[in-house]
Amino acid sequence: MKAKLHYVFSIAMFLMAFSATAQNTTWEKLKAIENNKSLLKFEIDKSSANFFKFNSDLFKKQTLKVPLRSSKLNEENTIISIPGIEGVLERFKIYEAPIFAKELSEKFPEIKSFIGFSLDHPGARLRMSSSPQGIQTMITYIDRPNVFMQPLENGSDIYILYNKSSRKHSKKLECKTIDNLSKSLQNNNFNLKADEGGANDQTLQKFRIAISTTGEYTNFHGGTVAAALAAINATLTRVNEIFETDMAVTFELIANNNLVIYTNAGTDPYSDANIGVNGAWSGEVQSTLTSEIGEANYDVGHLFGASGGGGNAGCIGCVCNNNSKGSAFTSPSNGVPQGDLFDLDFVAHEIGHQMGANHTWAFENEGTSVQSEPGSGSTIMAYAGLEGSNNVELNGDDYFHYHSIKQILNNLAGKNCQTTETISNNPPSADAGSDYNIPKGTPYVLRGTATDPDGTDNLTYCWEQIDSGITNFLNFGPALTTGPMNRSLPPTSSPNRYIPRFNSVLNGNVEQTNPTLGSDWETVASVARVLNWALTVRDRTPSTSTGGQSSFDTMQIVVEDVTPFSVENPVSWAQGSNQTITWLVGETTNATINCQNVNILLSTDGGVTFPTVIASGTPNDGTFDYTVPAIADTNQARILVEAADNIFYDVSDFNFSISQNPDFFVVNETLSPLACGDSVATFNFDYVAANGFSETVTFSASGNPSGSAVSFSPTSLNTSGTVTMTVSNLNSVPQNDYIITVTGTSTSITKNKDFNFPFYNGVCTSIANTEYNTSTTLVQFNTINQSSGKPSGYSNYTATTTNVNRNVSYDLRINVNTDGNFTTNTKVWIDWNQNCSFDDAGEEYNLGDATNVSNGPTVNTPLSITVPATAATGNTTMRVSTKYKDDGVVTSCENGFDGEVEDYTINVLPNTAFETSINLVQLNTINNPSTKVEDYSDYTTISTELSRESAYNLTVNVSTEGNFTTDTKVWIDWNQNGSFVDAGEEYDLGTATNVSNSATGNSPLSIAVPLDAVLGSTVMRVVTGYDGTPLVPTANGGDGEVEDYMLVVLPTENIEQFGFENFVVYPNPNSGMFTIKLNGSLNRNITIEMFDARGRFLFNKTFQVTGDFHEHINIPFVQSGMYILNVSDGVKKSLKKIVVK
Repeated sequence: MKAKLHYVFSIAMFLMAFSATAQNTTWEKLKAIENNKSLLKFEIDKSSANFFKFNSDLFKKQTLKVPLRSSKLNEENTIISIPGIEGVLERFKIYEAPIFAKELSEKFPEIKSFIGFSLDHPGARLRMSSSPQGIQTMITYIDRPNVFMQPLENGSDIYILYNKSSRKHSKKLECKTIDNLSKSLQNNNFNLKADEGGANDQTLQKFRIAISTTGEYTNFHGGTVAAALAAINATLTRVNEIFETDMAVTFELIANNNLVIYTNAGTDPYSDANIGVNGAWSGEVQSTLTSEIGEANYDVGHLFGASGGGGNAGCIGCVCNNNSKGSAFTSPSNGVPQGDLFDLDFVAHEIGHQMGANHTWAFENEGTSVQSEPGSGSTIMAYAGLEGSNNVELNGDDYFHYHSIKQILNNLAGKNCQTTETISNNPPSADAGSDYNIPKGTPYVLRGTATDPDGTDNLTYCWEQIDSGITNFLNFGPALTTGPMNRSLPPTSSPNRYIPRFNSVLNGNVEQTNPTLGSDWETVASVARVLNWALTVRDRTPSTSTGGQSSFDTMQIVVEDVTPFSVENPVSWAQGSNQTITWLVGETTNATINCQNVNILLSTDGGVTFPTVIASGTPNDGTFDYTVPAIADTNQARILVEAADNIFYDVSDFNFSISQNPDFFVVNETLSPLACGDSVATFNFDYVAANGFSETVTFSASGNPSGSAVSFSPTSLNTSGTVTMTVSNLNSVPQNDYIITVTGTSTSITKNKDFNFPFYNGVCTSIANTEYNTSTTLVQFNTINQSSGKPSGYSNYTATTTNVNRNVSYDLRINVNTDGNFTTNTKVWIDWNQNCSFDDAGEEYNLGDATNVSNGPTVNTPLSITVPATAATGNTTMRVSTKYKDDGVVTSCENGFDGEVEDYTINVLPNTAFETSINLVQLNTINNPSTKVEDYSDYTTISTELSRESAYNLTVNVSTEGNFTTDTKVWIDWNQNGSFVDAGEEYDLGTATNVSNSATGNSPLSIAVPLDAVLGSTVMRVVTGYDGTPLVPTANGGDGEVEDYMLVVLPTENIEQFGFENFVVYPNPNSGMFTIKLNGSLNRNITIEMFDARGRFLFNKTFQVTGDFHEHINIPFVQSGMYILNVSDGVKKSLKKIVVK
């Protein structure tokens, strides 16, 4: 057998102790510990852990007379100090909270469980187990990470305190529970409505749990029944904290549980671990509990093992169901059946299944309606740390998802085996607020509230998106129309949640694609869709030791496909100056979004706080005039504009200055699209002179790639303007992510601005090692059929090529050699946009794992790959990389790993497999002959003006590619709503048969412009297709062609329209910044409106004018394309086309 051991660990730590406090000698904090191999099993970064020496004799005296949790809290108190967060001793009022049934407790009186409430951190709760083997603790906080403490070895007086973020490695346990519900759960009649519920009936539900152990488990913990029961007590102590907090459910270990604790692995009734975890244990433990305990004597049963890395609940929701309620097991892969991972990530997960919960992760389909956590997910019923590239985090968070709580409560409502206790504390009542419509691409804030007759100081709030669907690291992003696009985050003291995180908004990152381990896994939606959210409120009151219960409520957000709401970026303000704050309203004042007013806030610390309210409830009209007060100078000002009657908002993208001093700024830098292998790159940026600054500023650059040259046009400026920076001579420059520093130098000021410059002149190098034979043995993709051994760590098969068409799907098949009984993972990248980078969205494909094969397929083989409609035509690279899985995630540009890399060539063709095509379009002044280059042609730069109530002839010529028949239709979006399905927008140009460049049957067709057609620019779409398929305006692929043109709708001709004389717009083309001049004796307000090519409203502003009109206009974030300016004073109106580069 081949050993793949890449690292050797050694620990040499020295013992140094000092007293933790002068008054408390139960705990001595240690600076370090002696060489101790036992630390390895915790997989904890020792630098982030704390170590203590424990005085067990003193602890026993302190806890000799602890009152039961059922006693009146006001009458008896026991206060102890326990190491808490950051290793600081913390005082807790504690009560005994027995896990064992009374009879079992009497047999093993030294095994106890406690609950405690912090006197130093309100809302913090302690769970502590105690036995002759030592104590174990779990402290759960509000707004702080939970911490865990236990002995380094059973019976040791040296303890380790840590939180999960200190863990260095991910967990490995495969949950093999089949995700289908028990019949009783499917058929119960107690389903809660979607918008109400929670554990809010002041009832604690208690279930009798039977836990059997394998001999291996018992031997790990000391080999005796008492030692195994002590370990079970420690696990259930932590499990009960979660179930009681989230859903007012608790578990009590049955009176005769000692009968099913086995001490000999050779004689216990269970198969070896490698067989048991693959299913055998489910039947064996059920049979054992039935025969040894009896079905009437327990409510839910479980088996604890020590190795094998498997878990299975037997079935879902089978608590109380005879002959299935005891078929669950949990056994870790690392041989350590204790600690927070085992207790909460594994045991609580499988018990969660038994109580009625499905998996909540969404990286692949399980066919349930609760897969609402992107990727691996992070809550108890998810798979944090188990799913490679889909991992949201390495270790799960200690709470149940809304779906899990709701499923379990629904299931338990139909059960009758449990007993109940009354909870004296009043439950909270959650309110998720109203439903809202918001614009796409815009951040928003979820704002919830809760009421509690006992006070709200110890309430926590957890917002979770509850849409179910497949969301993994490959498809995650703002364009998802279904499924989750925001992860679950642990409960906090704040009732509000920002989507995405506010810091991401401040950094301009409102959309996320290709998420990785530790990234936010949050994004706004860039498409129309519905987002469903749930708010779960948990009561962590210390007023009752039986729990405070929980409550949940839901709300819905409809994301509309309209212009994103955005704030224009100021550059510099002077104190006392008059400034106009501007934002892009878009369609946010429509009847559905209905945002009529906004609030405007100012930050002077980079967005950390927004203490200055500039305006409250001001009209949402896109502008607000503001006199800057005399505030301290700052270069970290930000503007926030939020809906006053909705939940969306935006923040200016970068800091600006508030000062009296003359100054200049370099802003709005943009890099023109750069193709792979380009030798010249072009940046444009704005130079802004502020506060009367008039010195000449000269531009220079440094940090550009060695051998390249940088030039500026113009080379200097003394007034605001646009500058082009050209980076040339890039032919031999190595690829890298460069930072070019642009320096502006004047007589009195010198400033630097860094420009990010990602440059690729070829795909990255990736070469595996040749130490092992791990390799790709077969690649099949369309006509590629390449079998190979492993001649080296990299094989250049770019001479092997295949042609593919846009919008067509092809199967990719990969076989691999795992070099023995090991597991490999294979990924493929295709550089569809031909920018020499494999990092773009939609370019990575996971072919999955393979185990113990010499020439066998990966698990996702064959994988269907659809060539994107936007793929660049021509030759591009396909990279195949196979890697030994234990070495980590496969990436496209790594070297020296155990595996193999192969490159192939893909030649992307337009979808022109058939030559059915449009050859001529004539309408008014449009006269466009064409040949078919691709299946879609964008001719929106070709336009004509049409007047309302006038008729125009439309002629379309087509080619049918032989003796075939084609249909041709035209759609015109007269109401400019972005849709072609409205009445009166479809025109049938008829058929054509066996023709080449000939008119369709209904050409010329008279087109009458409707009286109610919306003024401005709109799209005309011409579609021709083979007669076998009905034509629709949104078809992709197929035999035919689509062309788009631009129409400009004008008022009815017989209504006199007086335009402006000497109407000038310059520069044109421009970058979104331009000047409008109107010369003449003007005495009315001038209104400027701007529409995009589809007629969507982008900008509106009214100016008071006397005499000549001369205004600078800045439209932030405008995309390249043609736009229409509408200038009016109420009597005269002029339209002018402008082009934004």
